[in-house]
Amino acid sequence: MRLILLFGFLFLSSCNFTPKLQQEILLAQDLISKGEYKNATGLYEKILTMNMGPELRVKILYQLADLYSIFLGDAQKGKKYYSKVFEVTGEVSNQIKALERIGELNFTYLKDYKEALATYQRLLNIAAPGTDLNFFKYRMALSYFNQGNYEQAYFDFEKISEDSQNNYHIISIYYLGMIHFRKSHWESAINVWKKYLEIEKRRDKIIEVRFLMANAYETMENLKEAYSTYYSLLGEYPNTEVIQNRLKAVYLRKVSRKR
Repeated sequence: MRLILLFGFLFLSSCNFTPKLQQEILLAQDLISKGEYKNATGLYEKILTMNMGPELRVKILYQLADLYSIFLGDAQKGKKYYSKVFEVTGEVSNQIKALERIGELNFTYLKDYKEALATYQRLLNIAAPGTDLNFFKYRMALSYFNQGNYEQAYFDFEKISEDSQNNYHIISIYYLGMIHFRKSHWESAINVWKKYLEIEKRRDKIIEVRFLMANAYETMENLKEAYSTYYSLLGEYPNTEVIQNRLKAVYLRKVSRKR
């Protein structure tokens, strides 16, 4: 809230506009301060029809994009106005910020991985100084993964995983194993995840992968390893009942096999 209000007050110090325009902007800011976000967007959309300089127009478009995407939870409308920022502004820094927000909305909120892929590719093509190019590459790999394009995703994750200086090289190994798992290549998934567990520090991911490995062992009919791995998760896996049920199922299969 404080950020969006501050952004609004900057209108008054950095732009020249008519008293009528100033009055409307102040009224919109007052609506925001009262939490009347829907009314504020309506007023800002009205303000956009008025004559103003490009700098002010970009700032109002940003306000609208933030109001819709952050305060009203309307990712599609937010994306619309961030796209307008990209079209209107002549500053590369504003274009980058707009594209980054569009990429986030496409990927996280709209789950439109095709559009997310295109957005992050545009950001990579611009290759602006100070931007996190490794993050864009990682999001592209994830977009391929979420679209089911495992061949391209594997290629991209493998490249990331080979660069120990890349912040995403460890999690990329996780996804290499996940691609094998999704393709029912159980033994390959286990082998990749063994390497992953040697370097991963996050407890939640370690527990998740150990559970997936137990699943893979069970599917491969390696019931001894499956039982041992499930058993090691007792007291650690968030849902104890799930582990108990898997242990019981594997035990009964072992007993049945002996008969």
